[in-house]
Amino acid sequence: REFDGEFRRLAREFNCKLRRSSPYTPAQNGLAEVHNRLVEQGYRCILDTCGFADEFWSYAAKAFVYGLNRSPRRVLGGVSS
Repeated sequence: REFDGEFRRLAREFNCKLRRSSPYTPAQNGLAEVHNRLVEQGYRCILDTCGFADEFWSYAAKAFVYGLNRSPRRVLGGVSS
């Protein structure tokens, strides 16, 4: 099983809740759906704004996520992750 052993122990230690969902069904995880949609809209915006072809979507997605991961977060006290 995916969440057995060491991972489950670490989750308990850091007070994380483990929630199960069916594999390959992000629709069962609302937060994952929100983040997936955010990334998709972000890279599409980059492609449209820069006039790049759709074949460069992976580079645009990587650039968007890079910037997103370095943006301050309220949950982290205003610092980036």
